[in-house]
Amino acid sequence: MIEVFNEYVNNYDIENPKIKLKYDHSIRVMELSLKYAKKLNFSQEDINLAYMIGLLHDIGRFEQAKRFDNFVELETIDHADLGCKILFEENLIKKFDIDEK
Repeated sequence: MIEVFNEYVNNYDIENPKIKLKYDHSIRVMELSLKYAKKLNFSQEDINLAYMIGLLHDIGRFEQAKRFDNFVELETIDHADLGCKILFEENLIKKFDIDEK
């Protein structure tokens, strides 16, 4: 899963501080989601889901940073809507081999 995420992020300039910030943030949230899902004794399926949610929760931020060099949604675009578009309309989600149920 992380490989697909990294492949996606490689479409952006990781030297851009905003891109790097969001990449590092996404990895930290993924790790924390995994940690707490395990600590709370989630099922393996739910642990995997928590991991994926943590990793992908800000996927729209990369394109937002590229287009606007800004994370202020009142001045740019809603990153959650953009993330849904990228994941589901552009079918990025299929690359993650997630059970759609």
